[in-house]
Amino acid sequence: MAKRVHSKPFTDEECKVFVDIVKKYKHIVENKETDGATTATKNKAWEDLGKEFNAQGISHFRSTPTLRTKWKALKKDARKENAEYRRYANGTGGGPPAKPVSTLYDKVLDVVDRKSIEGCKGSPDMEYEFLHPNAPATPTIGHSLALYNGNEPSTSTSVPQHQYMMDDSIDNHILEEEMEDDPIPTMLDGVIQPSSDALDKTTSTIWNRSGYTSGMFSKPRSKLLRTSRSSVGKPASRNYDVQSKNLSKKKDVLELQEQHFLKLSSNQEIEKAYLLAKIKREEDLHEMDVASRKAKDKRDADIHLAEVTERLIRKQREKELFDLAKQKLMLEVSILKNDLGHLGIGNNNE
Repeated sequence: MAKRVHSKPFTDEECKVFVDIVKKYKHIVENKETDGATTATKNKAWEDLGKEFNAQGISHFRSTPTLRTKWKALKKDARKENAEYRRYANGTGGGPPAKPVSTLYDKVLDVVDRKSIEGCKGSPDMEYEFLHPNAPATPTIGHSLALYNGNEPSTSTSVPQHQYMMDDSIDNHILEEEMEDDPIPTMLDGVIQPSSDALDKTTSTIWNRSGYTSGMFSKPRSKLLRTSRSSVGKPASRNYDVQSKNLSKKKDVLELQEQHFLKLSSNQEIEKAYLLAKIKREEDLHEMDVASRKAKDKRDADIHLAEVTERLIRKQREKELFDLAKQKLMLEVSILKNDLGHLGIGNNNE
């Protein structure tokens, strides 16, 4: 496999020029659409961008895939550095000072749109709404009394907001008891309680600019709690035929479920027996394989031992033959010497 050729790292000057050129084409290369026409336009824009970058003559040639990969790396590093800076800014302030975002990454964030990284900044919100159009910005006691009496409200001493907000969970009978006990409007927990006469005049009186009227507290009972006068004290009638049909259907469903579970259990037993037989067969095959391997190893060992023994015997025989040949040669030499002695050749030589 051919060795991959790595290009030289980008210098700071190359990165700055590259980001400035990408900024010209950001409306194309940073387009979020992925259809075929947009993709072709992006590829053409990257080719033009690469030609313009290489025409600067800052460094050696950079291919289009290299530039696209570098742009992805710059965006990743810019997001990471910006996230670290924001994490420190949202902290308690302890530790060393945060490293500011570099100028290069700041330019990259401008190209990719900061909202996609930092998000939209929200504004504080409030749920309270003024339901009465003529209500003043600050609630007053005089204004509340004027609303109960049906007169035009007037400006008076202000009351804090938490004193006139009425809880939604106040029971109707508690309000009625308070109204009967005290015919004069009073302040109870910051809520003005009107007299029963004022409630009888109109049911559309707004309670302390909260949007509630006296008629809203008299809610009808739910359908589940409603009973006719004839059925008071009697249990509700039941349709036994429908209940019996429902019970029979439930019984059928339970029987079907039982049959299904029995079938599943039988299938599980069959599968269990099959698995046990398969395991037993695999164990037998493994034992046979082990036995055959042992026999083969023993046979190979015996053959090797026989070969070694044969080699030893052959060497021993060759040694014995060599000794016999040596003895024969010595005997022939001694006989030859004796023959030469008888002929007197030995004396002449002396």
